[in-house]
Amino acid sequence: MASVSQSDDSVRPALPRFALLDQARGLALVAMIIYHAIWDGWQFGLITWSLERDMAMRLAAQIIAGSFLAISGVSLAFAANGSETSLLRRRSFWKRFALVASAAAIVSAATFVALPQAPIYFGILHHIALASVLIALVAHQHAFLAVALAAIVVIAKESIALDVLNHPVTIWWGLGTQTPITADWVPVFPWLAAGLLGMAVGKHVLIPWLRSRPPAPAGTRREPLGWMGRHSLAIYLIHQPILIGLILGYQWFADTL
Repeated sequence: MASVSQSDDSVRPALPRFALLDQARGLALVAMIIYHAIWDGWQFGLITWSLERDMAMRLAAQIIAGSFLAISGVSLAFAANGSETSLLRRRSFWKRFALVASAAAIVSAATFVALPQAPIYFGILHHIALASVLIALVAHQHAFLAVALAAIVVIAKESIALDVLNHPVTIWWGLGTQTPITADWVPVFPWLAAGLLGMAVGKHVLIPWLRSRPPAPAGTRREPLGWMGRHSLAIYLIHQPILIGLILGYQWFADTL
């Protein structure tokens, strides 16, 4: 692997932080928290109807996951813009990768202890960590390549199903014939397509649009969705313990009445 460069050589002025991207990530977080609050309420008996086969909940989960992955792809497009230095040669990229991968490992370890019947070993954080490396390989290429690769990923998912890929070492690619029992499952195929399309949209649509506009006034750092978007990883890690704590506290309080 090429060595990580000490600095990034800019070839054009860097874009300001895209406030709408932070807000979109914050909105996705709000949707995720609401989804998990409903799911946890069902798991702890506060909601009586079954959610396991509820199509609306399943669709909501897919939309929320796809939103996070597409936003991650857009973020990679913004990170790659303005420099000819590959993302894979930047310290900042690998620092972020290490942070997300470490968070994914924490989630796996916690769920193997707290949820042994359905532990998370390749959820959304695992996917984002791996996908960031894969998408970085084409981040400096024409956006059409990302779109073409996204189409290939979707077609491959629909066309390939091999028993040999059911092994734990390979099942996370998503091209096996089985789906593991896990609380969060975001395999490479077909979900990599969402990040690739997000990168293409960021590169071919959002960045040119932003460069064509006059500089916008700086937004307030207290704007709620933007603040959440800037602290998305921390919020992701703590929101479930908080939700479960609130539910347990409510149940304890209700039992004491």
